Amino acid sequence: MLLMLRRRRAAYRLRRSTQSQGQALVEFGVVSILMIMILATVADFGRLFYAQITVENAARAGAMVAARAPDSYTGECPGAPTSTNKIGCAIVAESRGSGTTFSPAEIEVTCVDFAGTVVSCGASPEIDKRSKVTISKTFGFIMPVLTAIVGNSITMSASAAADQQSLPPASTFAPPTAAPTATPTATPTAAPTATPTATPTATPTATPTATPAPCVAGYAPVPDLVVGATPGSPETVAEARAEWLTAGFTANNFSPRTGLGTKTVLTQIPNDVGYCKSVTTYAVTVTYQ
Repeated sequence: MLLMLRRRRAAYRLRRSTQSQGQALVEFGVVSILMIMILATVADFGRLFYAQITVENAARAGAMVAARAPDSYTGECPGAPTSTNKIGCAIVAESRGSGTTFSPAEIEVTCVDFAGTVVSCGASPEIDKRSKVTISKTFGFIMPVLTAIVGNSITMSASAAADQQSLPPASTFAPPTAAPTATPTATPTAAPTATPTATPTATPTATPTATPAPCVAGYAPVPDLVVGATPGSPETVAEARAEWLTAGFTANNFSPRTGLGTKTVLTQIPNDVGYCKSVTTYAVTVTYQ
């Protein structure tokens, strides 16, 4: 009788232990699914915020170039920058590597006066106009939790405007002037028994040397941000940024502003190497690989 009671008690304990383990496994599975959904939703929100930052930076980069070349926009920039699409290529360069791309239908480039009225964009900057770049990007969510709350997608937009830069013409070098030619003069001396000889005397004249006219106050020559210190050598983005600051220009007018130090510079937009430009308003964007 005692042995039978012991067997029943052992069987009951074994059955209860098995039921507890199965219940814990089911609870763990349910909690794991909820945690994965929460983490994926947070990551989806992170994608949204990063895409919004990319849209704002791209609009700002396009406006900076548009202030120098108001009508230089023909659409997206699939290859190397061209003289007729500097704005589009600046936008593509700013968004490269972010995972966010823009189509021509999502980019709008306009010119406005200081009253906000839309006007035509000229080939050259005008002192009474502003260039405005507006980008609208459709962002799609992945997690069904967010699509159930806000829909399958939302539209992000950002606008940036910059005053068109009407700058004075670049300084030129003064041409050298021809040096006067000295004409020797002969002074004969008479002697009773000697043959007169002519003694020419020439007065040397210093040849003036042409010197380049310096930039006016507040302006500096634009450095070459593609070629390094050694002729023919490449230059990194970090070296180009340091050369830009050494020349006296403002750090905020160099794009990209931070990071990408080891990338090799391909082109600089606009390419005004050697011209005198304002150190406070002149802006440049470099493309890299």
